[in-house]
Amino acid sequence: MYMGCHSDSGFVHQVRGFSSQMVFGESFERPPANVTGTGKSAYAWHHAIDASATGSVAPDAAKAFHGEESRKLTLTKGPGTVGVANRALADEGMYFEAKPYEGYFFASSAKPVTLEVRLENYVTKKVLAKQTIAFAGGDWAMQNISLTPSEGTTCEGIPVGSDPEVVCTAPTDEPGHSCVKCSGQVVVALASPGEVNIDYVVLQPGEWGRFAGLPVRKQTIDILQRMGISAIRCGGSFASVTAWPDGGGGTPPSNVSGEWYQWQKWTGPVWKRPSIGAVWNACVQHSSARAHSTHSTPLASVARAPNPPDSSCYCIRLPPMAKTTARH
Repeated sequence: MYMGCHSDSGFVHQVRGFSSQMVFGESFERPPANVTGTGKSAYAWHHAIDASATGSVAPDAAKAFHGEESRKLTLTKGPGTVGVANRALADEGMYFEAKPYEGYFFASSAKPVTLEVRLENYVTKKVLAKQTIAFAGGDWAMQNISLTPSEGTTCEGIPVGSDPEVVCTAPTDEPGHSCVKCSGQVVVALASPGEVNIDYVVLQPGEWGRFAGLPVRKQTIDILQRMGISAIRCGGSFASVTAWPDGGGGTPPSNVSGEWYQWQKWTGPVWKRPSIGAVWNACVQHSSARAHSTHSTPLASVARAPNPPDSSCYCIRLPPMAKTTARH
């Protein structure tokens, strides 16, 4: 589970487990160097420039949609594509099944361009699914993704440090530690000469892999229900507060504490939520300028405000699961 009160209104997507979002770092943000610990993953994007293409990929702070910067793709000569690839948390790669996946990203271009989204096995170099998008141009328009891979990808446990492309920490006494390499990645690319900026990339399983159509992993909910869990309390620091009661001290300092925990800041589309610059530890991304967030909507019947937050930092209730006979 990834939830808890150490979050930012512009950054909710922490370590895997609950959210259906597969992309890590959807807004291309990097954390400050002084909070990135050795062996900790905070970035998962790679350049994906075909050998037959001439072009470039560059950060563009002057054209940011959500966060501090977007990615500017420039293709000067084909026939290949220029793009970026994401391999999920810790660069461990994505696990695909031969089932539908969906998502979206935002694009901005002064002229019409052709975009391409691919699901790939980066180990075998095989394209598993490809979608071509004719973007008419404009300022930050949402582009929908719908892809079904021809086959799934595989995952394997690997020793720490055996693959320099996979960011795994050394074994610790913390439960659940593992080092995994999966062979899937998603690529968003420019397929016609020109320039385009992209930002806020989301990829998730179709209805088959999500609970009740929400951006929540069905597999996780199935496990929780089999465990008999019917309610989850997420966080607990979100309220209408303007300052610490004692009037001083604390972390964060009291002069910004109200900004950190105002539940009203967690409402509305995730890409429009303001960030207050909260950064925790080394394996999350810098959120000082409305960095990324995954819209973890509450699960089942929830007492909702008129404009309910999309984050899951409050009590949620799971519907009961039919009783089954335990097998030993």
